[in-house]
Amino acid sequence: MTDNTYRWSRDRALNGTFLGHLGPDERHYLLSDSDRRAVIGVLADRTTPIHLSELADEVVLATAPTTVDVDAHRREFEIVLHHNHLPRLDDAGVVEYDAATNRVDPVRNSTALSP
Repeated sequence: MTDNTYRWSRDRALNGTFLGHLGPDERHYLLSDSDRRAVIGVLADRTTPIHLSELADEVVLATAPTTVDVDAHRREFEIVLHHNHLPRLDDAGVVEYDAATNRVDPVRNSTALSP
């Protein structure tokens, strides 16, 4: 996967406007995975909650190679998001993830995104 589509958003996240409440080790760990970087890039621009399936759609459509079956990849990616990435981001305080409703809410803290 490539995450160039969300470069501007990711750069804002990397500069501390979205992940600024995290220490360097935790921020590095979360950003060490390309899928999580893509998710963070999508969420960095959001101010409202997003459903898991919509988040998976946005990330997969932006990052999947053209040779991939997008529908199958999206379903697989939803599972990975649900069981792996979103719980990690929730534990770090980057998102609030309700696994029962599949609602992802980007957390805004004292270093929230500026206009």
